[in-house]
Amino acid sequence: MFIAGSHGADRIRKQYRRMIGWVPIVLGVLFGIVALRCGVVWTLQGANLWGGSFMSGSSRWLVIGLIVLVGGITVLVRTGLLVRRRFSR
Repeated sequence: MFIAGSHGADRIRKQYRRMIGWVPIVLGVLFGIVALRCGVVWTLQGANLWGGSFMSGSSRWLVIGLIVLVGGITVLVRTGLLVRRRFSR
């Protein structure tokens, strides 16, 4: 059964799904870059290579920075794999 105007609605739904599919990728890249940057700064401050903060020379911030750094890299790699899978279809 044909309903008048349903073709336009289907096209809009497809465009919406395609657009919403980019949200996890954009959020993954943003979160990964922020985590990577924070991880680098906290690691350098914890290793006492970047002074001027209460975190400088603290082994606690060195460990926290390394964990956040590895987490940021992991998020970026997983997001890259998601993009690769999306374009290989």
